[in-house]
Amino acid sequence: MPEDKHVNQENEPRYRVRLLIHYGLEPLRFRADYAVNLSSGGVYLESTDVLPVGTQLFMMFKLPGSDEIIKCKSRVAWTLDLGTFKKPSLPSGMGLQFIDITMENLRAIRDYFNNNDMLPSS
Repeated sequence: MPEDKHVNQENEPRYRVRLLIHYGLEPLRFRADYAVNLSSGGVYLESTDVLPVGTQLFMMFKLPGSDEIIKCKSRVAWTLDLGTFKKPSLPSGMGLQFIDITMENLRAIRDYFNNNDMLPSS
């Protein structure tokens, strides 16, 4: 059974990535969009179909170079709709915060950053 792990996304460095994220309101009905950044606290997902803040989602993805699928729950922490200029460096989308992630998956994400000499994005 997964350990309930809630990570404060605002304090975690974000790394620029291009990851295919499968997500949805129900575990077997996923849609897919790309993450543009990742931290051990969550992802920013590029999407024109932005969901309301607070919406809980199931999600899964693979880190580059790994066959392991990371599965967890997340919630929409914040959104950026087309035409808003709060963060001009980001496309329209949603900040998804991990709310239920195993320590094993959290370690895999952190190891991915460390093993690939990634620098935090601005």
